[in-house]
Amino acid sequence: GLPKLTLVGRQLANLPVGPLLGRLLVMGSLLGCLTRAASVAACLSMKSPFAIPVDSLGHARLKKARKELADQLPPGLRSDHLILLRAYETWVAQGDEICDMMGLSRSVIVAIHSAKEQLV
Repeated sequence: GLPKLTLVGRQLANLPVGPLLGRLLVMGSLLGCLTRAASVAACLSMKSPFAIPVDSLGHARLKKARKELADQLPPGLRSDHLILLRAYETWVAQGDEICDMMGLSRSVIVAIHSAKEQLV
């Protein structure tokens, strides 16, 4: 017959995401940081919220915005995942007007927010 699912496997099977993101959510719940884990999972389930600039000025602005986000994190914790989380949390706190300054696609960041709300 089919192998039996473990306790974690049964929890993962009930989540609307793949096993890797599901494990992130389960671990986030166990560690008391489900909301942030759901935010990261939502970011990873969508395309990047960072808009692709068409000119060198836009590219420089995007590079500066990403560096500013990275600089808000402790030196040992400057990963792409945490930069995405920081960008999302900044948008939640400050709203749509921050999109242009940070080089964020409003439609993607709104989709990420919607996905995150479904996960928590």
